[in-house]
Amino acid sequence: MSGYTGKDTSISWIYSGGTIQVDLKYRSVNYNPDISLLDQSGGADTHKSYIAGQKDGTFSFTGVAQSGGTVLMTALARGTGGTIIYGPEGTAAGKPKTTIPAISKGARLNVQYDVLTEISCELQQNGSETDGAF
Repeated sequence: MSGYTGKDTSISWIYSGGTIQVDLKYRSVNYNPDISLLDQSGGADTHKSYIAGQKDGTFSFTGVAQSGGTVLMTALARGTGGTIIYGPEGTAAGKPKTTIPAISKGARLNVQYDVLTEISCELQQNGSETDGAF
């Protein structure tokens, strides 16, 4: 197997207002699946032991903000629910795809003098993800 770059990454955000391609000017993306661990130790135990609890996760991205780019800001307003379709290797047939129901925590702008303005957003997973292929 060989490595790959992120140049073909596909990120779509599907919400009540339509579908937005988030990947057009993205710089970084992170999907962080997580799980709670329930401590089952007690009494004379000398070491903690755990059982798996509920699954969770967050999805975040950063990209170059576009002039007059209010569509993405609106689509990612705080509390907006939708579905992320994430393809780290692109959308060619057979490439991996993860579908994630999520709630936006709100788009943020990083505005600095003499540097391109960036937009970023963290989305909270809101149900079970589905792994598949395009």
